[in-house]
Amino acid sequence: GVNLYFTGSSTLELQKERFPGRPIVVREFLPLTFREFCMLFGSSRLRLPEPVRELSRLPETAQRLLPWLKELQLLFSQYLQCGGFLRAAYGLVEDGRIPEEAYHIYWDWIAGDIARFGLSERTLGAVLKGVVLRYATPFSLSTLAKDVEIPSHLTVRDYLELLESLFVLRSYWKAYERAPVFRKERKVSFIDPFLFHLSSFKTLGRTGTPEDIPKIVEGVVGEALKRNGFEAKFLRKGKELDFVAAGVGIEVKWQEKVSVADMPAFPLKQRILLSKNEAVVGEVAVIPVPIALALLR
Repeated sequence: GVNLYFTGSSTLELQKERFPGRPIVVREFLPLTFREFCMLFGSSRLRLPEPVRELSRLPETAQRLLPWLKELQLLFSQYLQCGGFLRAAYGLVEDGRIPEEAYHIYWDWIAGDIARFGLSERTLGAVLKGVVLRYATPFSLSTLAKDVEIPSHLTVRDYLELLESLFVLRSYWKAYERAPVFRKERKVSFIDPFLFHLSSFKTLGRTGTPEDIPKIVEGVVGEALKRNGFEAKFLRKGKELDFVAAGVGIEVKWQEKVSVADMPAFPLKQRILLSKNEAVVGEVAVIPVPIALALLR
């Protein structure tokens, strides 16, 4: 038999606990990925192939899902609003709107864990406001501190690291030949699109706008790579490449028309351009974002 243990400990406290002498395995239960969202809310006719384990296999497997592109696009438009948090997702899918209580519940979770460590909800709001305003854009700790008028970049670092430990944020580093320099630039994304809308609502008084969607999509792609065990980083040398993982370059272009010229020409073994609608087989594979995400577990 299997014993389940329920605890009131915070996420960070559980990470520190090693359970000496007890055969306990801690599993991460994170918000639904887009693939899981499709399996829960997709039609009975939607059949997803087995998820790919190698990014190099995405282009060939993507062809099998092209007949389902319209349904996947509809599901993705919902996912970009509610993410994988069930209270928000069921509200949007079944009632057409995310219940207001969902915003309060999930904000209280984040702010409560921050307060438990003796930190400030006000500073939390300032840091998250900075993340929202510089979303999907490389920034230094000093730049973010200046943006939101926090006296020390060390304070920004501490809050970002804690929020990452609490499974709110992810950091993406520039790909260096050597180890990353942690005081240098990074990109930061929320682990779920609903957390972007929540943080934007709490700090700017609005949820994400249409202009935010391409940045939110990039964050969802990055999170999918992380969840699948890939060490995703970004490249910048003149132009910027959104992600490089397992030797595969991935550029996200959430726009009506894309071209192979939109793909930065970094010397990588394979390059994949993720589009809004278009699919092209070639030296640079063009795959619609919803299809690519549906193929990652």
